[in-house]
Amino acid sequence: MKFRTGKIALASVALGAALCVPTAGSASADPTFCTSSYAGSYSSSSYCYASAPGTQFRAVVMCQFTTPTGSTDHQNWYGAWQTQGDPASSLATCGSGWGRYGKNTQTR
Repeated sequence: MKFRTGKIALASVALGAALCVPTAGSASADPTFCTSSYAGSYSSSSYCYASAPGTQFRAVVMCQFTTPTGSTDHQNWYGAWQTQGDPASSLATCGSGWGRYGKNTQTR
C-alpha cells in the first residue's frame, strides 16, 4: 500500500510540474531605458533614452483580427524608426478592423 501511495504522489507532482510550464504572454518587456504606453484604442507609443542599447527605436503594437468564421489572426504593426535620445517618440497603429492586445519597443 505504501508503494502505491508513493507512486500516486510522484505522479501528482509530475503532473503539477507539467501544468506549470510558462507560456508566452501578450507582450514582453521593453528594452532597458525604453518605455512604451498605450495611445488611444488601437495604438502604442514608445520612447528610448540615449543610454538604451543601439541607436534607434520604434514602437511595436500587437494586433488581433477576428475573422467571420471566428478564428483570430495576429500581426505586429510598427512605427517609424526614431533616434534614441531625440525628443520624438514612435507611434504604431493597428490596421483598420484590427484590435490591439499588446505593445513593445524594438531597438537596433
